[in-house]
Amino acid sequence: MDKYRDLYNLAREVHAEEVRRFDLVSQKATWFLSVLSFLLGLAALLGKWLLTTLLPPTDGISWLLLFLGGVLLVFLILAWIASFRVLRGVQLSKMPLNQEMLAFFVSNQDVDIHYALARNYEEGHQHNRRKTDAQTKLLGCAHTFIVLAFVAFLAFSATGIAYVWWHPFNPTK
Repeated sequence: MDKYRDLYNLAREVHAEEVRRFDLVSQKATWFLSVLSFLLGLAALLGKWLLTTLLPPTDGISWLLLFLGGVLLVFLILAWIASFRVLRGVQLSKMPLNQEMLAFFVSNQDVDIHYALARNYEEGHQHNRRKTDAQTKLLGCAHTFIVLAFVAFLAFSATGIAYVWWHPFNPTK
């Protein structure tokens, strides 16, 4: 009897840990989404400067700045989309509490109840692990796009500094 109670307790703990893991992935995605929304706002300001200052492009550095600005924007948008997809409604498995479950408790012994509950938790754990792994993969994609956006931003900044250095300020633009 005690081994089935222990099995049930272990299954419940493992299930709860997987739910915590899923919540952690969702929290990270929310944080990514917040930061990316802010960065997209900054990219819009940067884009306004790009369009008013560099159009039409007159030299290679102008073309490079336009290209890098576009690459930066694309990576930010892709990271935002991947983060947002992590937060879409994913249904985790949970133990039902309905008439059928209540009838099962009434008509079975403790040993059978603990074993059946442990088995249900294990099945739910497998389902939840697949869902959380998929969300983690998406979050990894979002992170990769954020890193690529950061690299594009560094390249854009260096090129922008070179552009400002080689081109005097023109107040008419």
